[in-house]
Amino acid sequence: MYRFILGGSGSGKTNKALTDCISAAMAGESSHFLLIVPEQATTATEKELIRLHPNHATGSIDVLSFSRLAYMVFEELGIVNPDVLDDISKAMILRKTGAAHEDELKVWGRRFSSPGFVDNLKSMISELCLYGITPEDIKKNMPEQDRRLQNKMHDLAVIYAAFTDAIRNRYVTPEEIPDILARNVHRSGLIKDAYIVLDGFTGFTPVQYRIVESFLSCAREVVITVSIGDDRDSDLFDMSRGMINRIIDTASRNGISHGQDIVLSTDSFLEKHLLRYDGIKGHVENDNVRLVHALNTAEESAFIINDIQRQVKTLGFRYRDIAVVCSDINRYKSILDHGMDLAGIPYYVDESIDICGNPLAAMLEAAFDIIHSDYSYESVMRYLKTGLASDDEEMTDIMDIYMYECGRRGYKRMSSPWDYMPDDLNDTDREALNAFRDSILAPLEDMRKLLSGDRQVPVSDIVKAASDLMQANDVGTKLERLKQSFESAGDTVHAREYSEVYARIRGLLENMESLLDGEKLSGTEFCEIFSAGAAQIRLGMIPSGTDRITIGDITRSRLDGIKILYVIGANDGSIPKVLSRGNVITDAEKEKLKSAGFELSPTVREDLLIQRYYLYRLLTKPSEKLIVTYAGLDLKGSELQPSYIIGHLAGLYDNLNIEEAEDSAELYDINAALRKTGEKLRDIRTDGIEQADEDFDSLYAYLARDEETRERIGLITSAALYSYRPVRLDSASIDLMYGDRLQGTISKLEKYAACPFSFFATYGLKLTEPEEFTFRALDIGNIAHAALEKIFSQAQKLRIDLTRADDESRAAMVHRCIEQAILDDESSKYSDTARNEYIVKRVERVVARSLWGLIMNMNDGFVPYKFEWGFGKEDGLSSSTYDLGGGKRMELSGIVDRTDILEREGEVAVRVIDYKSGRKTWDISDVVNGKDLQITLYMAAVAELLQSRFKGRRILPEEMFYYTLHDPIIDRDKLSKNKTVEDGLRDEMKFAGIKDRERIEELIPYIEGKAEGMGKMIA
Repeated sequence: MYRFILGGSGSGKTNKALTDCISAAMAGESSHFLLIVPEQATTATEKELIRLHPNHATGSIDVLSFSRLAYMVFEELGIVNPDVLDDISKAMILRKTGAAHEDELKVWGRRFSSPGFVDNLKSMISELCLYGITPEDIKKNMPEQDRRLQNKMHDLAVIYAAFTDAIRNRYVTPEEIPDILARNVHRSGLIKDAYIVLDGFTGFTPVQYRIVESFLSCAREVVITVSIGDDRDSDLFDMSRGMINRIIDTASRNGISHGQDIVLSTDSFLEKHLLRYDGIKGHVENDNVRLVHALNTAEESAFIINDIQRQVKTLGFRYRDIAVVCSDINRYKSILDHGMDLAGIPYYVDESIDICGNPLAAMLEAAFDIIHSDYSYESVMRYLKTGLASDDEEMTDIMDIYMYECGRRGYKRMSSPWDYMPDDLNDTDREALNAFRDSILAPLEDMRKLLSGDRQVPVSDIVKAASDLMQANDVGTKLERLKQSFESAGDTVHAREYSEVYARIRGLLENMESLLDGEKLSGTEFCEIFSAGAAQIRLGMIPSGTDRITIGDITRSRLDGIKILYVIGANDGSIPKVLSRGNVITDAEKEKLKSAGFELSPTVREDLLIQRYYLYRLLTKPSEKLIVTYAGLDLKGSELQPSYIIGHLAGLYDNLNIEEAEDSAELYDINAALRKTGEKLRDIRTDGIEQADEDFDSLYAYLARDEETRERIGLITSAALYSYRPVRLDSASIDLMYGDRLQGTISKLEKYAACPFSFFATYGLKLTEPEEFTFRALDIGNIAHAALEKIFSQAQKLRIDLTRADDESRAAMVHRCIEQAILDDESSKYSDTARNEYIVKRVERVVARSLWGLIMNMNDGFVPYKFEWGFGKEDGLSSSTYDLGGGKRMELSGIVDRTDILEREGEVAVRVIDYKSGRKTWDISDVVNGKDLQITLYMAAVAELLQSRFKGRRILPEEMFYYTLHDPIIDRDKLSKNKTVEDGLRDEMKFAGIKDRERIEELIPYIEGKAEGMGKMIA
């Protein structure tokens, strides 16, 4: 016989089922009494059973899930308990078997290294197992119309078959346990003549329906509780009606009698009308339903924490009576954690911890990457910064800077002595750095010898190398110290993570060795399988006490005996939550498969309908109060919209208005009081003293008087009323940073004109960024500058007229001078890699083209006089030395790339050229604004230097130019009809500047005055 206990949410179905079962057990009506509930509800059901039982014991009643029942039946029938394949092992086997069959796959052959693909595939295989679908079923029911779906199903069948072959006679998946039970349950004496209650289920999988069918055939009585309202025809209860109808049909086929159903009802207005859209309105009493709008998620969380304090401190509720649920626990977890810790509220977050980001997993993955990438900078730093290879943070930072700036990559360069030191590490102990590097490399040596070159080696050898690496770095001791530090700080979540992660990773490695026994893999393949396994490790958290708030997820957390429920984050996109599915099989493809006869899990569209039912069960869960909150903005300031459930709830009652969280005047937590005081102080500062009121005065006086809060309220007041006022540095600080002689280059003054703070940070505070070991425009310019200087110097020395030299001779000279410029560099940057060598060849083309352009611009009588002509304080030039007053002086220095002269009778004309590696134009407005002083000040300095050399002759500053070093690309189609490509090159390679002696002579005094003025401002 079977019967149903029917009723809406909160009508007492579970209570009725348990009391009936207790009565039958105490009357001895059957030999066995089984309460079968979902896995996550077993503990709560057992607790409730003990509470209801007159003897406060379970007696002869067993509380079981389907899995626990399976193991009881296996033990009874002598079936050897199969080795169950957990998610970690499943992911590893799928990664291995998928890679082994890549050549057979039509769509997914190259997907196994994609992030998340193995996890999505694992979920798909689990779903197939759960719904009793075999590889043969897939092959028999291939969809005919969709070729891509056919290819996917082909791939799925290949992988699924390979997976089942790999575990056959060795392991079973957790999803197969119910199937084994279904095949054997009719033989069990536990089931025959048993009294069975099925409680808390919203539906069953096909395999579970087969088990239920055996219950109906063998048991004396089967009782099934179903949540269904009085209006049973409502589409809200489609799942419940489907379950009822399927059980009735099964029972009818087997001739099972249908007993008298029990129908329970509730007086709850919310249960009767929620999500029914029947137009009936109720009346809120005693604030049993509230809707609250908050400015943002932070204010929303603060409101809930304060309101929880109100419920406990003034209304007599216990913390265990209260639960907080949200659809996106990650959005609120850190805020709620922090706020509840400050308020002293005990709480438990119902979630599991993954270890993907744990330093131990990251260290092992980085170690394999080091070998695979041949000691790349990124992999070595990732390995070091886990903190498990070394806890010397200072040397780790130094090694980071050294590798970054010096480009130490590759085992050969990593293991050779580090002799060259960049400028910002001149004070570093070279021997200490080399010793530290050796201590990092030594534990990796065995792994390098084993796996270098991506050799295929036995898995057992790789596991041993990984274990030896952990032992060499004393990982166990370091993790224990970290665990203790987290415990001391009261961080129980991380303390638990660090207490278990070492054993779990060791277990994972041992599991890999067992599962992949006899296999040979490369280090990269091993690491991919290891990562897939590590991604499946979850650490469950155990509540630290019974009287605590439960913070959970809307869909997965089970809440029983809750009196007050806070639903936080009721925003569009969160309720209902649009689930993100893996892209192994899309929803559209799943619809086609269902049409082909496959019974699979709901699609996203179907899931949205199912979520309505779960939302109904959730919102009717609290016995006394429901508070639903939503935010207007997230923490990033992005606008959020309320969920449809807010409008629906507001429309259900004639007196339910949406409250504003900020309007809550009652404060039940000292931190809320301090926060409110800070907000009020900011309002006073903005709007004036009239914003203050008597309540605020009393609150402020209390906080200022109380010994525990006096210091904090003082800090809050200072922060709230603080306003920034620029303060000029005192002369002592300026002297400390710059001294009484401000020395530097003209580019420093230009930097000051562009951004005074940037000048202060760079030259005052000496803040610099590490320079990455790579080619930059500056490096290309340095080579080009050096090469051109050598070219013209050699031509001048050897009396070679470059204007008359043929192209081949000039090219040979360019190549030779480029090589000499590279040899002059100590860091070997320019010949370190094939890529850099290629860039050097590009620079050679740039220099050759730039030389051609210079020669083209030289045919005007001027001849080169000086290259790389430097000037500074030792020259005593009035044009570059300025008295700033107060005993302070500014002395500018610089290097003029090229100076040309044209000698005439009684006078010398001067042309100054400055090379630029990036496009440079000359605009007099930049000169006036102080952003381009360089070329004019160079001309002033050169003119003064030349005057001392050509005494008695007049120096005429006639031309000053910038010249861009580049190899332009000419678009032939954009040239005018009368121009050739060479004409286009000539236009691109022209000097940028001024050719006007009178204007230059006018600019020089102005520029010198401008420089002096900026110098006084800096000082």
